[in-house]
Amino acid sequence: SSLEPRPNLDALYRLSRERNVFIVLMDAFQSDVFQELVDEEPSLAEDFAGFIFFPDTLGVAASTYLTLPSIHTGQVYEAGMNVQEFYSRNIREGSFLNGLAAAGHEVTLVNPILGDCPELIELCIDIEEMLFGKRWSLVMETAFLLDLSLLRAVPLFYKRAIYNNRAWRVSPLVRSYMTHPASNEPGHIVGNHVLERLGRLGRAVGDRPVTKFLHLLSTHRPYVQDANCDFVSEDNQSVRLGAKYQSRCALEAFLYFLDNLRRNGVYDRSLILLIADTGAGLHSGYITRIPKRSLWRRLVGRANPTFLVKAPGAQGPLRKNLASIQPSDIPATVCAITQLCETNGGISVLDAAAPSTRARIFWHYTWRDGNWGELPDIRGFELAGPIWERESWLNYTESDWRRY
Repeated sequence: SSLEPRPNLDALYRLSRERNVFIVLMDAFQSDVFQELVDEEPSLAEDFAGFIFFPDTLGVAASTYLTLPSIHTGQVYEAGMNVQEFYSRNIREGSFLNGLAAAGHEVTLVNPILGDCPELIELCIDIEEMLFGKRWSLVMETAFLLDLSLLRAVPLFYKRAIYNNRAWRVSPLVRSYMTHPASNEPGHIVGNHVLERLGRLGRAVGDRPVTKFLHLLSTHRPYVQDANCDFVSEDNQSVRLGAKYQSRCALEAFLYFLDNLRRNGVYDRSLILLIADTGAGLHSGYITRIPKRSLWRRLVGRANPTFLVKAPGAQGPLRKNLASIQPSDIPATVCAITQLCETNGGISVLDAAAPSTRARIFWHYTWRDGNWGELPDIRGFELAGPIWERESWLNYTESDWRRY
């Protein structure tokens, strides 16, 4: 990592008075969790004025690794492709963000996974570096390496104490020494502060169009927030309840950001997407018609990310659209609205002529940290209907009941 000072970060907080594109990716935010939250709290739905919710969203793949390139290009992985090349090339060279940048948009991306950034964009920055500065980012990365080394070195009996429910040991001490307000929060919850800071500091100051892509881990496991958004141990609540609490806290930060757009008078001039890359693998609440086998419901949950979109000028209450879509439709949707970029895959989900049902593929595999570069157990499932209906999964066999 370079020790050179970062360029001016003012671009992070600039909004356009005329044209904006905001894409907020909340990692592993499962679709039926969002549905459950708005069902239980109707006032929450009222805050999504102009948005369309697509519950029948089929993920591209079982983790961020194969999904993120599709979100950038619309291209979907095919069997036999080199996964490292597919990931890096599509993000660096093929991203629709490059097209927007070439057309004059001021494009910023927060939290590049594996450090891969579209090559033409204005600014690409890690979350902690954005919030706390370069020195903080480097010191905390060093502390994390010390935690990992300590975990590896101690006998098995002490490893759980070092892991400390993902709070670790060295990192909290260093955070405390650095005396930052977010010092006691897990790194993935810090993602909410990105939206909160944009909600405080974002200002419409010019006519140059603006695009922001935020990849936040606020809805990702472990689930360590309670109903008041306070930090708790993951062991103190059920997984489903923890997912709802943490997702609700993330939505509060997102809605705070939307309020800033309204205050700046640019909400109606903005294309806004709230998306996820995958579901969380929780039991899907959409399944009602088939035997509620645990593994099947978890597979559907994993394959069902959240997807909402608001077009410029869209008004009215939150609406639901049952069209069959995928995260790989994001580039086509953005390019169709802006008319400033091109994509070779996917469809615009806002196109009235888009098919209500279409064939889709979901790539399933068991993710392990050592899989960067290869996915030994990858399997493609074909769907030709709603994700929550067993009959839609065309090549899902009886033996799969026991595997997935």
